[in-house]
Amino acid sequence: MTEVLNSQMDPIPNGTAASDLSDIFAHVRVVLVETSHPGNVGSVARAIKTMGFGHVPGSLVLVSPREPGVVWHPDAVAMASGADDVLAKAAALMGAHVVQWGVEKHQ
Repeated sequence: MTEVLNSQMDPIPNGTAASDLSDIFAHVRVVLVETSHPGNVGSVARAIKTMGFGHVPGSLVLVSPREPGVVWHPDAVAMASGADDVLAKAAALMGAHVVQWGVEKHQ
């Protein structure tokens, strides 16, 4: 299965500069749906940052999280372990509303 998925991806050309990879990383979004434990959200934020993603607002997207304000929950902050910036820049989709960076907007 992995070979099939890999064969469908465009390879990164040899000699690609690190700045080009940052541009590629800027298009990656990690989406979590109906998360039930805030600690998992923090762990994912930490993994995103560790892998070099997360510098763009909205890199972490939460769809209908069961815990309102999950990014400020003490368990999420503790498990983020230094990736608080990824949590702070997370976007949450709840019904017809988009909550991003603590500002609620109608969509």
